Amino acid sequence: MFYKIWKTSLIFFFVLVCLHFLKDITQDILSVPTVLDNLGNIEENINYFPMWLTWLYHWAWVNAFFAELAIILLIPLKFKETSFNKKDLLIVVCLSYILVMTAIAYFLQ
Repeated sequence: MFYKIWKTSLIFFFVLVCLHFLKDITQDILSVPTVLDNLGNIEENINYFPMWLTWLYHWAWVNAFFAELAIILLIPLKFKETSFNKKDLLIVVCLSYILVMTAIAYFLQ
């Protein structure tokens, strides 16, 4: 029962992460203005951070980018499986990391 709910929620997570991943690529990497620019765009203020903390914060967002990529690759593989395994744990860890980073960015507005 719980596995069916989890598997169904993966569809929602997949769509959300794909949209945010595309936004990250177009806005942050390619600097191309798109409709996705308003999706999850948080303008955090890190001007008062020391240089090492600014570097660490940006590096944490690079890791979040790779966590999004991992989620995009792992979720389609999960639809062929019928039980919990290490892929589920990795998806939960990546989703949690992205959620924590988003919360930190939100509080830095």
